Amino acid sequence: MEISWSHNFFLLVQFFILYIGCLHSLSTDQSTLMALKAHINPETENILAKNWTTATSVCNWIGITCAGQPRKIIALNLSSMDLEGTIPPDIGNLSSLQVIDLSFNSFKGEIPTELGNLAMLQKLYLSRNKLEGQIPSSIGNCTLLKELNFSENNLKGTLYFSQYQPVCLGPQLQKNTPSGKRVEFSAGIG
Repeated sequence: MEISWSHNFFLLVQFFILYIGCLHSLSTDQSTLMALKAHINPETENILAKNWTTATSVCNWIGITCAGQPRKIIALNLSSMDLEGTIPPDIGNLSSLQVIDLSFNSFKGEIPTELGNLAMLQKLYLSRNKLEGQIPSSIGNCTLLKELNFSENNLKGTLYFSQYQPVCLGPQLQKNTPSGKRVEFSAGIG
């Protein structure tokens, strides 16, 4: 059986579109992570300065896990790196992100509301930082969220989750385990 020229051309075009889509996704993700790097105090980002560069594929960066075809960033783990800075709103652009672990650092300021845009997010660990203010209610939009830890920050807020969405809260929040649709807590220092 002979495959026609038009069929081969069609397959080549589809492959090219898939390839360009992959490059675009990782390019967007790389830009977002570079924005995060720009919000980190240069004196504390030593390990990122050497590894998070445009000369290296974003999937090979420290703290980054990629998966799937096309490749997407599914995990951001910068825990225990002694980083200081703020979490930029751009982080909400990492649309395939399933895990964020920025715990045991010195991130300060407020949690960006854009985290609520991360529809695939399953685990969010922000414990032991210097975050303050209201926990954005938009985090309740993360319908796949299973684990959440904001302990040892200076945060307050109420999150609304689906009654069918069990969420495991960090150790200092467990006394406020959700029953139904509402979680109220204060995650203070200590």
